[in-house]
This record gives sequence, structure tokens and C-alpha cells, in this order.
Amino acid sequence: MLNQQDLLLLLYKLVDRYILTQGDRYEYNYNYLNPLAMTDVPKMPLINLPRLPKDELPSREWLLLVLKAISVYNINNTSKASGGNVSFSTDDVDSDSIFLSDKLNSLETIEQQINEVKTTENVNDIAFQLVSTLKEVNEHLSINEQIDEYRSHNDANATDSNTQFSFEDEFQKIDAQIAEHLEENPDNISFDLDSSEQIAIANLKNIIRYNAQLLELADMQATENAEDAANVNFGSVGDNYSHTLEDYDNLFRLITKPEISAKFQQDIVFAYMQVAGPNPVMLKQIKTADPRLPITGEQYQQITAKIIGKADSLDVALQEGRIYLADYSLLEGMANGNFPRDQKYIYAPLGLFAVPPVGSSSRSLIPVAIKIQQAVFTPLHTGTWMSAKSILQMADSNYHEVYSHLGQTHLFIEPFVVATNHLPKDHNLRKLLKPHLEGTVLINYGAHQSLVAPKGSVDKLLASNINSDHQLAVKGAQICLLNFNEVAFPKTLEHRGVNDPSQLPIYPYRDDGMLIWNAIHNWVKGYLSSYYSTDSSVENDQDLQKWASQLVSPTGGRLKNFGEDAQGRIKTLNYLIEAVSTVIFTASAQHAAVNFAQRGLMLYPPAFPLARYIPAPTDPNQQENFIDGLPPLDRATDQINLLYLLGSVYYTKLGDYTNSDFHSSPRVQDALNNFQKELKDIEQQIRQRNQSSERLLAYEYLLPSKIPQSINI
Repeated sequence: MLNQQDLLLLLYKLVDRYILTQGDRYEYNYNYLNPLAMTDVPKMPLINLPRLPKDELPSREWLLLVLKAISVYNINNTSKASGGNVSFSTDDVDSDSIFLSDKLNSLETIEQQINEVKTTENVNDIAFQLVSTLKEVNEHLSINEQIDEYRSHNDANATDSNTQFSFEDEFQKIDAQIAEHLEENPDNISFDLDSSEQIAIANLKNIIRYNAQLLELADMQATENAEDAANVNFGSVGDNYSHTLEDYDNLFRLITKPEISAKFQQDIVFAYMQVAGPNPVMLKQIKTADPRLPITGEQYQQITAKIIGKADSLDVALQEGRIYLADYSLLEGMANGNFPRDQKYIYAPLGLFAVPPVGSSSRSLIPVAIKIQQAVFTPLHTGTWMSAKSILQMADSNYHEVYSHLGQTHLFIEPFVVATNHLPKDHNLRKLLKPHLEGTVLINYGAHQSLVAPKGSVDKLLASNINSDHQLAVKGAQICLLNFNEVAFPKTLEHRGVNDPSQLPIYPYRDDGMLIWNAIHNWVKGYLSSYYSTDSSVENDQDLQKWASQLVSPTGGRLKNFGEDAQGRIKTLNYLIEAVSTVIFTASAQHAAVNFAQRGLMLYPPAFPLARYIPAPTDPNQQENFIDGLPPLDRATDQINLLYLLGSVYYTKLGDYTNSDFHSSPRVQDALNNFQKELKDIEQQIRQRNQSSERLLAYEYLLPSKIPQSINI
């Protein structure tokens, strides 16, 4: 979510989560990302932390999962740092790699244990294992001794105006602030701190301290080597430094390099990302040629002959519904960014794709052409085709992060948090939705405070400036919030003309998504039918109608095209089932599809660059090395760190309502049992699909076991 320094300090505060409680009622706020309705999260004095209701406190398990992910990439970066340290011999470096790989394996085991945790004692045991692992890393690499050496050197050359940042000083300040806060607000403690709680707090703080030491050493080494950056792996675009794919590969020491790294330059894999990538929502079927992207019938024949081995007819392909457009024109007019250094470039390309005709050896989607500004590139232009593909992937990554991910999942779901929080605690809809809204307020609050704030990670890594990104995120949210009745998953597929498998045979996101949608829809129908036997019982539920009216109110959630009349009233059980299914699917499956591909695919910067660092080619016939436009290696490292964290935290699992307070009616239990059984069957079906040769890469982002209940990362 944040840069590591801010993140570790925030987590250090959140460890003392008992100080965060306030009243149980949320209100709307329109200032965080105007005009969107978000949740008002006032800050507490002294400790500068958000006030949260008790049931919104971050769990120990969630904190452990986040800290485990942070620990992995800190150890990965420590591996690179130790490898470059002149005090190590070659044998030492090899020994360190073996040692650190073993520690990484220990962390992966810890993650599985966290997901199976049952008691506070289990949490403490796991936290102690993580502390012990980090302590071993610290001692093996002599982290404290190296930090002391750097400090001694810096102190000798320090001036009065150059005070070095110290994590330990900041941690002590936080502890003092918390103590002062509790002294001034003794009623703020919502429960007694027994010995288990005290142990948990101590363990979690030690985990953070060890990670802070790893980060502090890395920062010191980066500062020390800044003058030599152009001659080593962290060269910038402005330097006379030419990097290679091997340089990017070397950023992966202990973190596994994604499988896409070996295949991303293939045309068929490039096209496959449109149906099974991080942003599989762009394709739209076209029945007539788009004048913005002129391709002649002769060109199309040459392109298809080159890729699939036989010429296809453009006219026939259009008539048969086999031509698809990926339109990134919403990025048009976004300002080029330049933070923190180096000029970046954002483009709004058009991508034309086709499905080979029936009888072809493969019916996987193929790329036909890419238009960037006024130039049209095709696979026939060997000198610039890879650059054109890289620019489209860059545009897709920016569209994905800001519009599809932030706007259409995180921000789209937030208005439902407040309205649902205002329902009576024993209301059936609140009980159903609450698990699917868990953690969303805190994670979104962290995003607008840091991730999408000026000079935050989005500003640093993406191609445009932060103001343009804010505007794009608002557009993404509003296209859903102002058209709610059109955003149910099956309707979105139908609107884009991608719902027919006979025309678009290979579309894992659609096919697996429909399995999940149907399962959720069946579960919601079974659950709600146990409370509402008729349409009139829905219409006469005054609490439900208040929920709906608050969502459409200009002083509430600001939704439009919601409900079954102009006032947003819900009149039928079928509509309620559809609306609730849409919320749950978005908060669970849709977010999983666009979030966890960040680690599985976008972790590899050459395949998914987040910005372009030289202007796009203007002549399709010129020669260009696409690598020259990729992010500098320090920025690539930041991309790896951020996306590893965002794509690694699997907290809760779809269908697991263990801690939920459902009414114990037999009908609800039967519906829930059926839902859980259906999810198990879907898991097997998707795994079988992933073994098919039609799936060029396994599509695992909609496996039920990998879909959290809510947006909590």
C-alpha cells in the first residue's frame, strides 16, 4: 500500500489496535476523492491514526500476513544487497543465498499456518516463528554491525542540518504517544490486555523492528552507492546506461520470477493477456471496421498468414463476430508524469485482436494491429512491433491499476460500507454483507492517505501525474456507481459482446467468472429467500428500503440507476438477489481477478511496465529496442516490492463464514452448505481447465480457494 518506511510505522501503530475503537456508526465523507462518497475516518489526536469501530479493527492474522509479505521482499532485497557487498567472498554470497532461500521456505510455511490459525495462542506461536526467522537473518548477515558501520561513517561526515532518520527513534516516539494518549483517555481501552495480548503485541513489534533494520540497511547502501548508480543495476534513464532483460531478471533472487517472463514476447501470449491477464475487461466485439484503426483486407490476410499459418478474411471475421477491439482512449489527455525523476509518457492506444476461424490449429486470440497516436503498427513491422506491444501493455497496466482495480472495485464498494453499517445489527442483509466489506475502509483509507497521494507509490510508478490518476479513478468508480443496474457480471460480458464462447472460445476470466457468479447468485438467493418469502415482504422491509434510499441519496452513497424506481426502492426479491450478488461478486471475485494478478503477472516489469520512459515510435518501419523504454531498475524494484505485497495477502476465503453471525435457520445452513460444496466443485473444474493446452498460462485468480471474502488488501 505505502512506501515501506510509512508502512512499517503505520503497522507499528496498528499493532496496538485496542486504542483505535470509537462508536459503531460510520458516516460519508466527500472530501477524500470528491465527488465520490467514501467513509469518514477521523484521525485520533497524538497518534495520528484512524478511528474505527471495534469490528473493523485489523485482525492479528491480517497483520501477520502483511508482515510476512514484507519480510519476504525485504529478505529478497537483502539477498541482492549482500551479493553486492564487497565484504563478502563469492563463497559467502553462495552460502548466504542458500541460507536465505531456506528462510524464505520457512516463511511460506508460516503463511499456510496463518491461514489455518484457530486461537490467540496459535497467532503468538506463528508470530514467534517469524520473529525467530528474522532474527536468524539479522545475525547471519550481521545487519546491526553493518548499520553501525554506516552510521559511524555518516556521523563523521554529518552536519547540523543532516540528521539521519532512525526507525528506533520513531518507534520510541510512537510508544510514548500511545502511552500519553491512554493516560489522557483511560476509557479508550475497549478490553483488558491479558498476557496473550501482550505477547502478541511484543512479537508483532519485534517483527516490525527486524524489518525496519533490513530496510534501514538497504537505504543506507542505496545512499552510499547513489553516485555510482549509472554503473550498476540501478541506472536511470537519463544516464548513459543500457540495461538488458538479464538485469531485470537479476532483481529476482528469492522472490520467484513469474512464468510470464519467459513468454511475454510471444504474440499469442501478448493477446492471451486480454482474456486471462490482470485487466481482462477491455475486449469489445466489433461487427464493422473501426475507422480509427484502418487495416485493409490484404494487410489482415498477411498478418493472419504470418501468425496462424493461413490467410483469413477480414470481412468474414467481422461477420462471424471474431474481431475484438481493446480501446484505451479514456487515457487520452492524461498528463505525462515526471515524479520522482525522469520524464514519463502515457499513451492511449487502440488494440485490434482476432479469433482464428473454425478449423484452425488453435483458436487463441491473436494480435492484428496497435494504433499509437497517428501510427499503426502490426506484426509485419518487425522493428517496432515489440515496442508497440510494450506500450499497449503499459497503457493496460495504468488502466488496470487506476480504473479497473482502484476505481471499479475499491471505490465502487465503499458507498455500501456506510449504508450497511447503518442497518440494525441483527438485520439479515447486514449479517450477509458484513464479511464481504471487512477491511475495506482501512485499506481504502490507507490508499487515499498514501498510495494515491501526491508523491506516493502511484505517483512514483505510473506513467501519468497523480491528478490525472485521481480523475481516472473517479471515472472508473462512477461508471459503476451511476449505472449500477448494468454492472452485474453477466451484463458486462453481454454489453461487450464477449459472452458467446462460439465466437470467443478461449476466455478464462469469463468462463471461470461465470462459475463463481452463478455460485454466489445461488447462495444469495437461498439466503435471502429464507427471510423474504414474497416480493411484498421485500418492499415492506423498512430497514432495507432505508438502506437503498441512503445509497441513492445525494447526501449518501450517490448511486444512480439503482433500485426499481427513481427513488431507488427495491420492490422484488429477484432484484434484491441480483443487487446483493453484484456487491458480493465485486468485493470478492472481481477484486481477486484484478488484484492477485499483480503478483502472478505484473511483478515482472518488462512484461508489464507501469510507465514508458522514452517517446513512442512514430514510424512503424524504424528500428527500436523496446527495452530502452522500460522503467529504470530502481523503479522496477519498487514495482516488484509494491506488487508483491498487494498480490500476496490472502486473508479470508470465499464461502468461509466461520466468524459470521448468521441466523441458525436450517434453510440458511442448507444454502450455505450447497454454496461451499459448489465452490469445491468449481475449484476442481478450474484446475482441470488449467491443464488444457488452450490455456497458455494457468488462470488461477478465480480459484475459489484464492478468492478472499472482501477487499482487504
